[in-house]
Amino acid sequence: MSLFSGVALLIIALIFSILNKGAVALDLWPFDRAVEVRVFVIALVPLFIGFCLGFFIGWLKTVPYKSQIRTFNKELKDINEKISDLRN
Repeated sequence: MSLFSGVALLIIALIFSILNKGAVALDLWPFDRAVEVRVFVIALVPLFIGFCLGFFIGWLKTVPYKSQIRTFNKELKDINEKISDLRN
């Protein structure tokens, strides 16, 4: 995500939170309990959790490639050492 779109999303979330300060009762179904929460919390917390999960899943997808890059760098270093030995 570019810096511009990140800042735009932050500004939209800030405006949303300022405009939606009303409280609502959040019924926690299996527990027979209701909690009073502000509207923006109900909207922004899942958004934040989704962002964090997306970041984590994206990071997990890069792990095999990082391991492969380390292996290739080690092989490249070995090849460069062999080339320098052959030149001497």
